Amino acid sequence: MRGGGSRLTGRAMRIGRCLRPRNGAPLLLLALGASLSCGDSTTGPPAPPPPVPSTVANPDRAALVALYEATDGPNWVNNENWLGDLPVGQWARVFTDGHGRVSMLSLEQNSLRGEIPPELGNLANLKWLFLRDNDLTGPIPPELGRLANLETLELGQNQLSGGIPPELGKLANLEWLVVYENKLSGPIPRELGGVTNLQYFHLHDNALSGQIPP
Repeated sequence: MRGGGSRLTGRAMRIGRCLRPRNGAPLLLLALGASLSCGDSTTGPPAPPPPVPSTVANPDRAALVALYEATDGPNWVNNENWLGDLPVGQWARVFTDGHGRVSMLSLEQNSLRGEIPPELGNLANLKWLFLRDNDLTGPIPPELGRLANLETLELGQNQLSGGIPPELGKLANLEWLVVYENKLSGPIPRELGGVTNLQYFHLHDNALSGQIPP
């Protein structure tokens, strides 16, 4: 810069006009590499923007949505808060653990109609599944054999057909298996003999054959 002035190098120079006059005259602000505020000298820096709310979805939500859509959810006896924005633990008859993961579905006598979706096998923390006394049809999904923490599986008093999936023999923690009063057929899978914690196995009023594995 010539004419007696100093040379400014290495930083961009911006000149702006302050909209708030001081002593009746506009104030020119010279900012070296940064924008300056025209606020009062006692005013601190502007507050940071509020944190953006987390948008990470509960990993169990997709499985619950699949169940709702596959079993005529709009016509359930109780579907309060389902598919809404509230946490899944506030959906009717859904219970979660301390980590917000689904631990129990208590949907017995709730007018579920349709087939059990395989996505239920993705509920990794599920311990108790109660679907008794509805109008469920189709097969028992073999994907339920992925529910490693499952202790109770109640599917009685429906219209389920096909066989008992041998994959249920992988449920090492299973204590209750209730499938009575369905339309199940075929042999009782010998793999169930590996479920050493099984205490109650109700399968009457089906067309199953063979002996209950020891």
